[in-house]
Amino acid sequence: MPCARGVLAGVSVVVLAACASGTGGSGGGSATGSVITARDLDGTTWTTAYQVLQNNHSLRVTDQGVFLRNRGPLTINASNQDLSMLLVLDGTQIHQGVPDILRSIDVQQIGTIRILTGGEAGGRYGSDGGSGVLIIQTRRGS
Repeated sequence: MPCARGVLAGVSVVVLAACASGTGGSGGGSATGSVITARDLDGTTWTTAYQVLQNNHSLRVTDQGVFLRNRGPLTINASNQDLSMLLVLDGTQIHQGVPDILRSIDVQQIGTIRILTGGEAGGRYGSDGGSGVLIIQTRRGS
């Protein structure tokens, strides 16, 4: 139902329904994240994982961490302090120093980068995944 119209107490009301979609990868067809492969990185001028993620429109990458861009209004309880995404590098969860680690990963060593958001991130990683998860599998860690 893309659009519903009605009248509520003399005021015209339009309700729009939207479907969420994402770039699901080969790992389960999830619409809650995206996958960047080594093939996607061939021919780019980026030299580190940090640069790759800086050029992803759904992420904000700073010296404080990697954050999902806010796509809607903040809740009444939202604070000004965002929580950085969890990094999982070759199966190891990393909570500190994420920007420096991303700068140290040569783009030629990247096998895949998977970005998990929403319920899938929380379901797999609990409260650690509440702000999203970056899963980087290097070619040597495959």
